[in-house]
Amino acid sequence: MRVKLLVLVGLAACGTPNGACSTCDSDAPTGDSDGATLDTDVAQDTDAAETDTPDTDVACDPGTPDDDVDGDGVTENQGDCDDCAAARSPLAFDAPGNGVDDDCSGTPDDNPTACDAGVLVDTTSATDAAHAIGLCRDATGGGWGLLEAAFIEPGGTALATTGPSTLGHGVNANFGAAFAPLEGDRVLSLSSGAARTVSEPGYQPPLDGFDKGYAVGFPVGYPIETMACPGTLAGASQDGVGLSVKIRTPSNAHSMQLDLAWFTSSFGQFACSQYGDFAVVTMAPAPAGAISGGNIAFDSLNDPLNANTSLLQACEAQTVGAVSYPCSLGTTPLVGTGFEPYTNHPNGAGTGWLGIHVPIESPGSVIELRFAVWDSGDGIQDSTLVVDHLRFSTDAAPLGSMTPH
Repeated sequence: MRVKLLVLVGLAACGTPNGACSTCDSDAPTGDSDGATLDTDVAQDTDAAETDTPDTDVACDPGTPDDDVDGDGVTENQGDCDDCAAARSPLAFDAPGNGVDDDCSGTPDDNPTACDAGVLVDTTSATDAAHAIGLCRDATGGGWGLLEAAFIEPGGTALATTGPSTLGHGVNANFGAAFAPLEGDRVLSLSSGAARTVSEPGYQPPLDGFDKGYAVGFPVGYPIETMACPGTLAGASQDGVGLSVKIRTPSNAHSMQLDLAWFTSSFGQFACSQYGDFAVVTMAPAPAGAISGGNIAFDSLNDPLNANTSLLQACEAQTVGAVSYPCSLGTTPLVGTGFEPYTNHPNGAGTGWLGIHVPIESPGSVIELRFAVWDSGDGIQDSTLVVDHLRFSTDAAPLGSMTPH
């Protein structure tokens, strides 16, 4: 107990500019009179108050306000509120719920959220689309956040800003009653038909098909055969649409999460054929575990989202080729989406919400995410990808197959 008291006295006597450091060098002795060595790591002292991110405590002298002692790229004069903790700086994001001012804004847990209120379904702003998926911070002044956003074709070229291609993206209040926003007030939808629900202006029935009449290039790495349907190669890509977002990741982020839902009218009779539609979410640089083209959205067979994936569980139960679809969710989640099966149109299907965890291998670096969907073989029998709730985490996580929730 005497050892602990000596350490605390040493800390109390150690002054730091603005109280910035959680621990620091002191003039406290390093041993007592009978030779015991003192443990000066306060993180091991469960009675000491801990206000920093747990894995960042270091014994340090914060130096002058122009020094960058913790090596996070920011000095006290540049806004670093704790130059002894590399995980705390204006380059970091506020990890929710930890009670710590990680981003040095002056307020703990104030990460910006819910920035899509009032956005119209037919907005032509790609920044609005980025806000709809949860990217609420712009990377101003070298900080983390959104750098660029653009609507694109699946191959990466700019999407036309007039004509039928503009119906391929929408910012929706929901995508049917079962797919309300997971954060904020809107979700993003990208469609090879019309990115609209049955109650929104511009809606086109996806099971009938809305041929927009334009050809597009494939994303890098596509087309591919799927494990579910070996030997079947997708047809020419038609009526595709996508969103590209470039993000500077937070300096304390070690993983990223987002949620998707996938709807297709190429299910059933069109599965395992050249007419099975596709969607991808690619990331550059590609993280470990990504499939073709850096795609981070795949099922347990390492197949991308397509008309054959076993993740399609909102549907009418059936067997297609070698794949059995028990359709455990039934068709109720499809109500209001336009993909609910009806007489002579049994081929509508969807997933539930699907979660993705992605590692951030270089915190603070710039990544590009591309979300894309396209018709395969012709411009009818449309499909739609819904995206929401992109967020960062301080916890590390490996990339794995999508998880229904």
